[in-house]
Amino acid sequence: MHEGTPYGYLKVGEKVILPANLARIVGASLSEVEGWLAELQEAGVFSRDPIGCIFSRRMIKDELVRESRASGGKLGGNPALKDKSKVSNKVNLPNNLPPTPASASASSSASSTAEMIEDDDSEAVRKVTLL
Repeated sequence: MHEGTPYGYLKVGEKVILPANLARIVGASLSEVEGWLAELQEAGVFSRDPIGCIFSRRMIKDELVRESRASGGKLGGNPALKDKSKVSNKVNLPNNLPPTPASASASSSASSTAEMIEDDDSEAVRKVTLL
């Protein structure tokens, strides 16, 4: 149905795919495919057009939405941003704010010292002292 013409229809070119052909395509028996189709039709997953071709209402609706969004994308986005004279490169922050540090440890106001000491098992251990 994704490759059908039109999109969303169970067709190859202009030919409708019948359950017997669908069974050969998917490698299942005709009775299995007919059972699956009956179950999907009862659940309202697909519909049939006047000539009996299966189509997905959801796929057709989604394709219309995709096409309308694609055509809108060609026109551009926010009209206020299209006019380059209205866009400034300034950041909307007051001048008196300090810059944001790169990490939480960079902004720490406490200083620390570190030294290597040996513990009871003669292994080096790092001791950190906050001042």
